[in-house]
Amino acid sequence: MKMSKNLKSKIVIQFLLFVILATIPGVLSVQDNNLTNNNMLKYVNVTATRTLRITYVPVDTLVSNYETNIEDNQVFMQATYPIRDKGINNTVLTEIHNSGSPDFSKYPGACGFLENFSKAYILSENKYVRVVGITYDSWFAERNMKSITRGYTCFDEIPAAIISADWRQNAAHELGHTYGLCDEYENSSWTEQNKQYVCPNGDEDDNDVLDSNCLGSPDGCPIKTDRKVVPHRSGEGNITLYNFMGGSTYEDKRWITRTSYAYLLSEFTNDSYTEMDTDEAMMISGTISVNDTVEIDPIYWLENSTLYNGTFTGNYSISVKEGASEYHSKNFTADFFLYTIGGNSTLLNESRFVFVLPASDNITSVVISKNGIPLKEINVSPNAPSIVINPIIEAEPIENTFNLTWNSSDADNDTLYYAILVSSNNGANYTTLEIDYNTAYYEINPANFDYSEEYLFKIMVSDGSNSNYNFSNVVALGIRVRNISISSVQTMYSNSTYKIFEIIGSNTGDITLNNINWSIDFGDGTEITSTDNFSLSPSESITIIAAHNYSSMGDFNFVINVTSGNTSDESSTIVNIGDLFVSSLSLIYSNSFIKIFETIILNDGYSTLTNVNWSFYTGESTIYADNLINILHKSNISFIFAVNYSNYGFYDVISSTFDEDLFSNQTLHVDIDQFVVTNLSQLDSSGSDRLFEFIVTGYESDLSLPWKLDTGEVNITSTQNITLNSSEFAFIIVGYNYTGNGSFQVNASVNNSEDSDNDLIGITV
Repeated sequence: MKMSKNLKSKIVIQFLLFVILATIPGVLSVQDNNLTNNNMLKYVNVTATRTLRITYVPVDTLVSNYETNIEDNQVFMQATYPIRDKGINNTVLTEIHNSGSPDFSKYPGACGFLENFSKAYILSENKYVRVVGITYDSWFAERNMKSITRGYTCFDEIPAAIISADWRQNAAHELGHTYGLCDEYENSSWTEQNKQYVCPNGDEDDNDVLDSNCLGSPDGCPIKTDRKVVPHRSGEGNITLYNFMGGSTYEDKRWITRTSYAYLLSEFTNDSYTEMDTDEAMMISGTISVNDTVEIDPIYWLENSTLYNGTFTGNYSISVKEGASEYHSKNFTADFFLYTIGGNSTLLNESRFVFVLPASDNITSVVISKNGIPLKEINVSPNAPSIVINPIIEAEPIENTFNLTWNSSDADNDTLYYAILVSSNNGANYTTLEIDYNTAYYEINPANFDYSEEYLFKIMVSDGSNSNYNFSNVVALGIRVRNISISSVQTMYSNSTYKIFEIIGSNTGDITLNNINWSIDFGDGTEITSTDNFSLSPSESITIIAAHNYSSMGDFNFVINVTSGNTSDESSTIVNIGDLFVSSLSLIYSNSFIKIFETIILNDGYSTLTNVNWSFYTGESTIYADNLINILHKSNISFIFAVNYSNYGFYDVISSTFDEDLFSNQTLHVDIDQFVVTNLSQLDSSGSDRLFEFIVTGYESDLSLPWKLDTGEVNITSTQNITLNSSEFAFIIVGYNYTGNGSFQVNASVNNSEDSDNDLIGITV
């Protein structure tokens, strides 16, 4: 029997208060002298899961946090999806995919773009992968989606999604749709998806209605889990988080519920899902209208393809046949809705699909059926078309626009379509430029390509059911870049005022740089320039050594400039002239008011420093040196300070050292807490009822603490204080019925005459 929480079933008073005190006990030490019984045997089941293949692509721009966001999404999915360690096989591309700025409110719209987007990377990789495009926040609104949209997909018929690079859970959410998970942030979206897929998540009580506790703030179904398993949350004990199939906000509160995890586990361990390598495969795509009219796009055959073989559910099916015999088939569900993070479901007139199915030389037809009744059948032509790419005879490297041309023919006189692919590394990998192109030439603008001497074009030709391909000659292409950079500035040797610097300059462009010269400004009025110019080939570096004896102590701005014609680079760094430093300041012990600090004073020079003074400011008072000290060359002295603070609060601790010429210090921030307020969260919601929880932890004995919860409408104040000792904590649970709708900021706080602390969350009612 499943159980669900319902606030309406509780006894209703003005507010509900439950306080749970838990004391961390002391630890007793025992010794075990019998080493023969120190063993335990436990059997566990190990489940094998398949690999998740994802290709990440920048769409229309390479956002500044592109690779960081991919890593965040990877870590989140690896932690939440039921996949073995390192079970996500990522391909990260940096070449931008240009969308052409489609209007998603018109035909073919968002799913049409997503269909071509996924086809482009299936063709270029010869693998059935999930393709994730990453773009900027306003990209969706610019294409007539809701301004709050942060990602979208077209469910499992198209293995692709587009997300914005602002949240770590967006890829998990959108790819969750491609496996059949439903949205949990809005009733109508969940209901529409439930009609299509019988949602495996969001319905703990099996009543075909999205559970009400999934619609709070943050939206998404709640789950309690241990903090230790959540990479982006620290601390001890349980925490309430919310399923990533909710909205895109509150990323630090996102996790996965047990129902979503169990469903994905069944998907990734399904015996019918077998990763297979095939000599031949067919990429079949097209549309199904709401009245079951089917159109199939030109089919492209793939060689040496990797895909998943298996049986799937749904009342539609796609089959490839050898005569009357079925060679392979796949069931699927045609979904006529578009689903977006942050928006509602949108009804469409058609459903699009992209599938890769194993094939053989004997395939004769492709059939789309519904409930076993054929809707569309196309026969595979007996003759594959042929294609020859005309030699590229432009002067290399090619920097001007030219036409790539080819000749093709088909013995069956079918209409021909082309997919144009390009490789910058002689075929090691490809990028798709066009699909279903119907002209026998294609304009190439080298300004759109990074420079390489190994460009190779591959053109695939399809007669609608059969396909072939051929290659161009290899050419040097792209606009060559002139660039020089200073990759490193370091101090090789230091002795008081005498410094030796090492500077490394590199040619990071595509062509040889000649007549390179350099200049150095040491920052004290002294400048030097090179006397001999030099040249650097692409990827070649040069090391410059410069020595200087400064005439005084202090900080100086060291500037190096390297120039070749109109190409240059400059780097600057602050040079500290002197040998005396506070090299570290750290807190090595803490217990309530008592803090023990360690600070280290360093002589970084090659002679003994004499008559060195020091001071230590605790934030309340200053400790001064009783005697001046001497520090040997390349040596340090460590000082330990124990401080018993008199009050709670924040303190800046400063360690300083100085002599007649030099001064150095470091600052450390220290917080003296009597208690802390943490983990304010919304435990439950039903209509306008909300149930909140927060934790108060004490750091001193015999605390008597009042608390307050500001709901955003009213202040609820404790009628009796919490009594806590050191290392004890209290859970405080408060129920409140809101009188209005909207967004509210909830503030839990504890204040007494000596200290205060609070925690905040935002909610929507």
